[in-house]
Amino acid sequence: MARENALTRPYHTYLLSALDTDFNENRFGACDDVISEVERIERGEIDEYMYEGQGFMHIIRREGVTFEHMIFGECFSWPVWTCPLPHYKAALKGFIDFIKIPQLINSELIIELPEVEEKALQP
Repeated sequence: MARENALTRPYHTYLLSALDTDFNENRFGACDDVISEVERIERGEIDEYMYEGQGFMHIIRREGVTFEHMIFGECFSWPVWTCPLPHYKAALKGFIDFIKIPQLINSELIIELPEVEEKALQP
């Protein structure tokens, strides 16, 4: 496993935590619904979509996806964080693939995040 650093820590704290807590293994198709809304944003049909998960509010825009903690809101321990939309979409699709793979001891899924402009990574 790669060492956690200042760039990867928020991905673990927010994005991976949100996938785990907010999509309940896609049992009710929430991942599929959110991906459909992301694609509508990409096509310019809508400007914003908000998904209210158990752990985080996902505020999805073309400029990026902002995560706000559902219980604590914005606070010192949980500052609002934003990731690029292509990273969010890739993570959602990867999560769907992950929950479909057989549960074997040697199963592994690596998701390559698409390259984005550096300004997209700025808060």
